[in-house]
Amino acid sequence: MTGVLDRELRSLGPFQVGVANVPAETDLPTKNGVQVALREAVNVDIPSSGAVQRREGYSLALAGTSAHSGWHDGMFPFALYVDQGTLRAMQTGGSTWPLVSGLHDAEVSYALVNERAYWSNGAQTGIVTAGGDALPWGVEHPNGQPLVSVSAAGGLAAGLYQVAVTFRDIRGEESGTGQAAQIAVPEGGGIALSNVPQPLDADVNIVRVYLSPANGDMLYFVRDMPVGMTSATLGAGARGKPLDSQFMEKMPAGNIVRALNGRMFVARGAEMLWSEALGFGLHHPTKNRLRVGAKITLMEPVADGTDAAGLFVADEKRTYFFSGSDPAQFAKRICYSYPAIPGTGQRVPSNVFGIESTAPAVYWIATNGVACLGLPGGQVVPLAEHIAVAPNAPKGASLFRETRGMSQVVTALRESTQRTGMTDAAVARVYRNGVEIT
Repeated sequence: MTGVLDRELRSLGPFQVGVANVPAETDLPTKNGVQVALREAVNVDIPSSGAVQRREGYSLALAGTSAHSGWHDGMFPFALYVDQGTLRAMQTGGSTWPLVSGLHDAEVSYALVNERAYWSNGAQTGIVTAGGDALPWGVEHPNGQPLVSVSAAGGLAAGLYQVAVTFRDIRGEESGTGQAAQIAVPEGGGIALSNVPQPLDADVNIVRVYLSPANGDMLYFVRDMPVGMTSATLGAGARGKPLDSQFMEKMPAGNIVRALNGRMFVARGAEMLWSEALGFGLHHPTKNRLRVGAKITLMEPVADGTDAAGLFVADEKRTYFFSGSDPAQFAKRICYSYPAIPGTGQRVPSNVFGIESTAPAVYWIATNGVACLGLPGGQVVPLAEHIAVAPNAPKGASLFRETRGMSQVVTALRESTQRTGMTDAAVARVYRNGVEIT
């Protein structure tokens, strides 16, 4: 069987437009009468020059059993992933080690802040440090307050007092606390504490006690008690810092984890929940929440620490931009009429797309198949919406990479179980002597 002679081959390209699957096959983009787009491209890269290059191959980096939720940030020394219910770390070269076991069978979301990777799978949370340590995200909340009674001596002024305790861990992080206990004290008396709440977390080593002035509303630090000490007496004396975490709880779990303007955000169903400013482990359950609409499928921050900062948030109906420095005062507006395919959000350098900005932009694929670029301030730029679109999918994942002088956003889409389509064109493949020539 003879093959195809070189003189029978036709040189095509360059294809500066890349792939064009929106126009009909008979109406692909041209320049000076020459076709500059491909209808389909498989296993090739098309740089800005349009010269088609064979895509590099791949090799197995890690043999997992049921690995998922892979994540890495260039500012973090290793990658994270989940395999058989265990959160694991992986270094370059393939060496791995376990971090947290007993995870629920759910995908994990991550956010990097101050060399710490915060993670959640919708039911559990945690932190991984750059040193490879697994830490809790937030401090255990005391289960109630101590029992209080009047003691004969203490030197307190007569009046109504409030008492509350918090837990403090070995890293110096403090928990929230609930409604304070109250007690009326006569002139010169004191307050006896008993049944002081004790932590379950071994990292908590201090029970911190706060006391209000007579008939006062604010509570102030009075003493630290080591874990295991269940009784004490409070009396007159110096007071320290005010209690600033009352009615706050440990930061709840979410399906998406992100950071913006000194706060942690999680998406949980149709709500955004956020931490206190610079208090990443503390959450006010009645104040620090906002219902978006339907279930949140995308939540990506942009322009952190600037006046143009905000969050691109998509639910199952459309995409919004939430702007403002205080999330309690967020301004919400619709920025794109379609929602996002879950998991396709990714931060990318703006200049890769010809935008003169040092601030990263946000990339995602909308359910109409259009790749979108979200800019600081909330502008959405549809990318090549009249040229190429992706198929809709129930979920996806995106990454930004630089290779062989090219900057690429690579998105993998999970195939839908329901497939329906229509077309008005046919594609012919011509063979000669068993060899495909067109």
